[in-house]
Amino acid sequence: MIKKYSLLQKIAAYGEFWFISGQAIGADGDTGDMNHEAVVAQRILQDLVEDFNSETGARIDPESIDFFHLGYKIREYLAKEKNDPENIGTSDIEASEVEDFIINTLGFDKDKLDVLNGNVDARDYGLKHLGWIRVKGNEVQTNTLTPSTLNEIGNGLYDAYDMEAETMTYNIEVISTGKYFEDVPWEVISERNIMGLQNFLERK
Repeated sequence: MIKKYSLLQKIAAYGEFWFISGQAIGADGDTGDMNHEAVVAQRILQDLVEDFNSETGARIDPESIDFFHLGYKIREYLAKEKNDPENIGTSDIEASEVEDFIINTLGFDKDKLDVLNGNVDARDYGLKHLGWIRVKGNEVQTNTLTPSTLNEIGNGLYDAYDMEAETMTYNIEVISTGKYFEDVPWEVISERNIMGLQNFLERK
């Protein structure tokens, strides 16, 4: 996992992050190269490139290509598969053929493709399908909340903010239940204290 995201650099404290397996990945588009949506899209694009390489024998570096240029590579491959390279160019390959190849030949998940096409909110996909934790300053979003999740949040906060994480309080939103916990101290998070967390539940 660390190797896969080696090109994503952590940014200054109080920035924006995804926590992935307890590692804080910078996701502030104002100060870094990618925002939350772009980090999710890059992960999914890496998966698609790896599937394409496996199916076709190509050797595309998943960290050096964007979705547009990958689409061109797929068109090149499909044009060659038509066995008429002199008369059929990439411009003759319809977008529907590319999508059919990705979904039916590569077996790529349509929801993932929708993220790359911008048809769904990449942040929601990261939270609900990848199980990542989204952070902006001291605001934490997670799809589910368990002792293991709190442990991952604690590790991520420490990775993002170092020892200063212990001096802050945090708001935690749980997407699947709609619960919102306010001003949660570091100790509750670091001790994975789910019961203690209830004392900070927002009362509606």
